[in-house]
Amino acid sequence: MKRLIGTLGVALMTCSLPSFAKTSVVGVEELKDLCAKHNSHEQIKAGQVLFKCSKVTEFWTEAGKTDVNLKNSANLSVQAHIKGQQYSTNWWNIPYSVGDQVGECLEFEQWKATTFYSEVASCDLLEKINNLGTEVDYCEAKMDEEGLNQETIETINRVIENPENYAEIIEGTPVSDIEKTGAKRTCAQGCESVSSESSESCTSVSSESTESCTSL
Repeated sequence: MKRLIGTLGVALMTCSLPSFAKTSVVGVEELKDLCAKHNSHEQIKAGQVLFKCSKVTEFWTEAGKTDVNLKNSANLSVQAHIKGQQYSTNWWNIPYSVGDQVGECLEFEQWKATTFYSEVASCDLLEKINNLGTEVDYCEAKMDEEGLNQETIETINRVIENPENYAEIIEGTPVSDIEKTGAKRTCAQGCESVSSESSESCTSVSSESTESCTSL
């Protein structure tokens, strides 16, 4: 399976509570207490908790090919000696140029795909989140439980194979938004590819030709 690296963003849950503004930032424990106070009020309708989170996955697709100039080199080694090498000169190493070669190098462009998860529930949801650890832990667990992570991987792999039809591919999938980041790489630069694992290395081809000139 091709590897994916995602960054997780979690939106704070909000209750329809009159006691604080929507812009207030509180922890899960405090939000749980506020939600309980709201629901215990006899003249106020029971509130709901809205949990939202998103995961952004970056990946690479092939975008074409480019020519790369590959330098070749050679080296001439020379030494003179007499009487079975009882007397000899130093070795002389003389580098010289030979014709370069042209190689092909794959180009890649980076994309990012966003997967959202949302849930509306009672105040009990806050207790579940608190027991599991953090909002991030809960988001990851729910995305796994709902199969969103696996479906996202499968969708991205289809986009990698056929990037031109990305809009059709993501339709009806957990990937709600997909776009190019503008980042590009060639194999000469090295791809920090986390999904397609198709980064290549363009290295110079060196032909070392060593010759010996001997004088008796």
